[in-house]
Amino acid sequence: MSTTYLIVGESGTGKSTSIGKVDQLGLIGLNPKETAIINVMGKPMPFRGSRVDYGAMISEGGNYASVSDAKTIIKIIAVLKERQDIKNVIIDDWQYILAQEFMDKALKKGYDKFNEIAKNGFETINAGKTLRPDQNFICMAHSDFDEKAGTYKLKTIGKMLDDKVNLAGLFTVVLYTHVEAARKDGETLVSYNFVTNKYINNSGIEIPAKSPIGMFNEILIPNDLGLVIQKATEYYN
Repeated sequence: MSTTYLIVGESGTGKSTSIGKVDQLGLIGLNPKETAIINVMGKPMPFRGSRVDYGAMISEGGNYASVSDAKTIIKIIAVLKERQDIKNVIIDDWQYILAQEFMDKALKKGYDKFNEIAKNGFETINAGKTLRPDQNFICMAHSDFDEKAGTYKLKTIGKMLDDKVNLAGLFTVVLYTHVEAARKDGETLVSYNFVTNKYINNSGIEIPAKSPIGMFNEILIPNDLGLVIQKATEYYN
């Protein structure tokens, strides 16, 4: 079983950026020679050189695929499981697997389609969990605010996944994005971070992040997957 990571946050809060090496932000990023990205919506990656680092298709022995179909994604993960050069497998952005299938079936009557969508989404996560013990499965997704519970959660479609499955419980590490803006010398400085454990933000809302005790020393760390994997590797080894 792989080590599993869930990265949750709104669009533009630093999820995809955390993959790359960004010198001006001091981000280590992940080694593209050891990393495969399944880009669900095919959007350009937000870091310099991404089309070079992630330009060859997985189907041709490379490290990149643009696909939203759950069954195809599961097959790709099975291929990557056998690739000894690949240590990190990323789905970016998982929620759009559900959204794309929902739109494809929008004119289909009945509630069975929601069960199908939920099952397919759940199985993509299970496929990631079956990767080798020396591999990391990293799933990026949008957040949603649960008004009833007064906390944030992973965004899904329909109630089946929310009511029947605690999706966050399928992951070893759950990190939420956190963006802060501050004024200094007349300029607005913005910092992008990951929340590493349960945290109450300035609005009094709980951020349900989690990580093993002692893996991270701070509640807020830079949004850097290179740093996250480094700390996790040191922790387990």
